[in-house]
Amino acid sequence: MEKNLYNKTSFVSLLLIIAIVISFHLACHDDIIVEPPVAFLAGTVVDSLSSAPIESAWVSLLDSAYNPLVDVLSDSAGYYVTLIGVPGVRDSAFCGRQGYITQMRVFSVAPGDTAIVNFKLPRR
Repeated sequence: MEKNLYNKTSFVSLLLIIAIVISFHLACHDDIIVEPPVAFLAGTVVDSLSSAPIESAWVSLLDSAYNPLVDVLSDSAGYYVTLIGVPGVRDSAFCGRQGYITQMRVFSVAPGDTAIVNFKLPRR
């Protein structure tokens, strides 16, 4: 049993030494950029009856408490795209435009991927 404890202690010590060496290396080399994982949210916003694109509809990326993090407007083709800083396991987006009923969508996206979330907004 003492041999297993010695091996576990040696392994943890080795991991600590490796972490210190990597941290020192990164601190000494300003040409190394470590970026957090990012993802994208993209899609279209269209009228639910005519399927016509809705220009200047706002799409908000929401945090887990449903507070807006990022807002983006759709273009003349109804297309929007925005960066998700650190994608979560479950993200939400909220979309609306004056004269239309707002909608919320829940989606998942992995780091490095793009979530496609399309909105079909009904008129008020």
